[in-house]
Amino acid sequence: NAELTVSGELGDGNALSRKAADYQSMRFTNSKVTMKAPTVTTDQIFTTDNLANVVQEMKDNNSDLENYTFKVDGDQKGSFVMRSRNNSSTKAPKLIVEYTSGYGECVAEITSAKDDAEEYGPNLSMDTSSSVKIGGYRSSSMSASSKSRAAFRFPKIEIPETAMIEDAYLELTTSSTTSANN
Repeated sequence: NAELTVSGELGDGNALSRKAADYQSMRFTNSKVTMKAPTVTTDQIFTTDNLANVVQEMKDNNSDLENYTFKVDGDQKGSFVMRSRNNSSTKAPKLIVEYTSGYGECVAEITSAKDDAEEYGPNLSMDTSSSVKIGGYRSSSMSASSKSRAAFRFPKIEIPETAMIEDAYLELTTSSTTSANN
């Protein structure tokens, strides 16, 4: 199976744009979660492994952070296509953060088509208007020109300052797969 690596942006979580330079200039957490991509079918919900350390590092870096952005990179051994906000508002990516201190949990959804993006190809083009391919390739050709990585931004997240993050994960819904997702 392909491997996915998820890290978080160390910054203000500004809106994603179609400019590759914006994506390239982002700084990301030292904490990362690397996991095997599951074998998936269309419209299957997929959750990442626990991102608590990633979210905590983002929060520690900027105590006023409200917009959480995550990068998903693949190892270029296949990919699957996730539904974006633009593709399906009801199946848009979600961030779930569970924490203690009597606060409970936070469930955030992407609310704008500009909150999920895909960078692809040798010119590092950006796409904020279609489904998001994660795992490594934009198309089934699996060539250098179709390599990609994804970003997901969750705006206006309120995690109480004293909350201890216990669990955090992205919840994504598949749209389709490429032929080499295993």
